[in-house]
Amino acid sequence: MAVDYLSAIGAGSGLNTTEIVDSLVEAERAPQQMMLDRMIEKSEVTISAYGVVKSTLSSLKTAFDGLNDVSEVRQLSATSSDPESIVAVASAEATADSYDVSVTQLAQRDLWAFDGFDALDESLNSGNSLTLSVVINGQTTDVVIDNPTPQAIADGLNEAGLNLNAAIVDTGGEVNRYVLTVSGELGEESAFTITDPSGSLLNGVRRSAAQDAELTVNGVPVSRPTNLVEGAIPGVALTLK
Repeated sequence: MAVDYLSAIGAGSGLNTTEIVDSLVEAERAPQQMMLDRMIEKSEVTISAYGVVKSTLSSLKTAFDGLNDVSEVRQLSATSSDPESIVAVASAEATADSYDVSVTQLAQRDLWAFDGFDALDESLNSGNSLTLSVVINGQTTDVVIDNPTPQAIADGLNEAGLNLNAAIVDTGGEVNRYVLTVSGELGEESAFTITDPSGSLLNGVRRSAAQDAELTVNGVPVSRPTNLVEGAIPGVALTLK
């Protein structure tokens, strides 16, 4: 037969000895349980923090893996002692150094101005088709103008695919008010001439002659067909003004 000794001990005292003992045991166990819970919590926090660090390091590694070489994490700048004449821009391929740059001449384009006309729609060559001979760098191209007028000539030259820019300038004068101007690309090899068969319809004056840009870099002569000079200084682009 099972005997509740704790109850028996407390019999007649009016005390619930079972409840008292349970309370004493719980009081003894509580601090140890709290300490154990804190250790588990601390462990969990540590694991969580490690996960954050690991994730951050993984992202950083991915970013560095995307860099092909050290040039992608360095940046150089170039300055000019005369920014009104030369603008220098450095790329990642440039190396730290100084250069003596002197500009002799800027690249220019051919610019022709032809005799003026009294009206934009003035009929030329008796209304017959007009063939213009355009010579660029020794190569001749014929440009045929149907129903020729000053405006038709400008349009025909612009549409010929020769990289020419033809325009009509309104001088406001009483006679020969409309002047045909034609310009080409920069550089000596882009020089051009325009003639008509009669030699009388288009009498032009060259207002600007095509030429290359010329400069020296550390005393060495350099030429380019435009005013953007690349390659003369490794990794540096020079804009001449």
